[in-house]
Amino acid sequence: MKRDFDHIRELLLEFESRENFLIYVNDTDMKRGYDVGLMCDVKLMKKEKPSGIAYRLVNQGHDFINVISN
Repeated sequence: MKRDFDHIRELLLEFESRENFLIYVNDTDMKRGYDVGLMCDVKLMKKEKPSGIAYRLVNQGHDFINVISN
């Protein structure tokens, strides 16, 4: 699977639109799971415990959204 920067940008903007800054990943959406994993690798988000399917945006993620939004 390849990185899809447009999809990553869409996911980050989805985070920004949510009040709790959480998005969810299930086992059936491989592309979403892969891109969320890549963003976790670079510390833009992290997995919320104990659910294991919820991810939250961290400070670096908010900063990155500001960069890509301008």
